[in-house]
This record gives sequence, C-alpha cells and structure tokens, in this order.
Amino acid sequence: MIRSILAALLASVVIGGGLTAQPPKGKEPPKKEAPKEKPKDKAPSKGTKAAVKEVTGTFKSKDVAKKSITITVDGKDRTFKIADEAVIVGPRGGATDGLKDDRLDKGYKVTVMPDAKDPETAAEVRLAFRNEREGGEAGKSADKDKK
Repeated sequence: MIRSILAALLASVVIGGGLTAQPPKGKEPPKKEAPKEKPKDKAPSKGTKAAVKEVTGTFKSKDVAKKSITITVDGKDRTFKIADEAVIVGPRGGATDGLKDDRLDKGYKVTVMPDAKDPETAAEVRLAFRNEREGGEAGKSADKDKK
C-alpha cells in the first residue's frame, strides 16, 4: 500500500515538473537579448593594425642580405621587406630562426602582416607547419647545404 502511494506521488512529481517547465500554449517565452559586444581595448603595438589586411601566399624566395622575402599571392609575386622589429613566428606563435628558418623555402604557406605605415614592409610573418609543404616533399629543403 505504501509502495503504491509513493509510486503515485513520484509519478505526479515527475509529470507535474515537466508540465510546469513548458510555456503556456499560444504564448512564446520572453526572448533574451543577445549580449552586446564590448569593443576590445587592445592597444596595437604599431599604429592601427586593424586597417591592414594580412597577406597569405606561397613562399618563393628570400634575400637575407636585403632582409626581404617574396611570396606568390593569386599568381602574382609580392616582395616584402622585413623590418628590424618584425616578428617571425611559427604556426603556434613560437619563436623561429628568423630568415634562416627552414620553412622559409619554396612551397610553404606564409602569412605576412604588413606594417600599417608601409604596406610593403612586413611587421609579422607567420610560418606554416613543417609538414604542410605544397608541391614537394615535406621536410626536404632545396636551399639546404649539401654535406
């Protein structure tokens, strides 16, 4: 007898709880307003970086003496000077060997963030993973010295 009363009580709580969670028919629940985006107060280190668009292409050549790199973007070659304060980072943002990095070789994808003041000067260069080489074997460099 007590078991049947407890079972009926439990069933009414479960069913009744589910019914109160539903909005009344014909009425929609009030919509919550999406939180407004707050402007990001990031202080750019060099001018207004937001106005400069990053350039992604395939690496073509480098000139260590002139501190410049050439990449192919949409079939056209673009040459960027590497500023003294320019940062050359790996795909995860880690440090690299600068212009001597082995990923600065033909076939690797390179992303250049031009300087806000001079769009032909690179403020930041982002390199790809070593196994993401286009049109060649990953990990083999054509510019490496033969030993």
